[in-house]
Amino acid sequence: MSGGERGTDMHRHALSILVVAAALAGCNQSPAQSSDKPAQDVAAEKTADKPKLVDPGEASVPFVMTVKGPDTLPDSGEIELVVKITAPHEFKVPGALKVLLPTSAKLVSGNESEAFASIPTGETTRVFRVSLGSKLGLGQQIKVVLDARMPNNAAGAHAEQLFPEIAPQVTKPSSRVPPPPVGRPVGIAPSK
Repeated sequence: MSGGERGTDMHRHALSILVVAAALAGCNQSPAQSSDKPAQDVAAEKTADKPKLVDPGEASVPFVMTVKGPDTLPDSGEIELVVKITAPHEFKVPGALKVLLPTSAKLVSGNESEAFASIPTGETTRVFRVSLGSKLGLGQQIKVVLDARMPNNAAGAHAEQLFPEIAPQVTKPSSRVPPPPVGRPVGIAPSK
């Protein structure tokens, strides 16, 4: 091999290394990336195109309703109830808020029912003043209901709360042992 052939082979070898290096460099750069855009802008564009997946276990409720009244209830007189409806997103379903009173109570201020075209984002507060004729107790509670349903019942949500919340009474079971069953034990044939 002469010196000229060796130089040509080295030239071809160097040229092939440059072609491979250029090809590898091209593989590492996406077509969306350009030299005039910062890397974070390109990354933001890529994530903006992808749909955001929601874990079904993390689905949120359309709204939460809470009813707050005085800590100590009078036997009679006026009390104030504050109803809060908290929605993480607008729930685009018509709704109705209702306050159902026991026979011994009367609504002094606020509306017994109110219609919503939709449940708005954030917190919606309603204040009610109720006059009590007697002490509220089990079976004589104020019931607040928020029902939101599509006219065709395709979607909806429901919340209700009693005021005051009364924990159910736990009764102890009888300590008596029941008598044994009467009759022939299973698997034993009658005697002849």
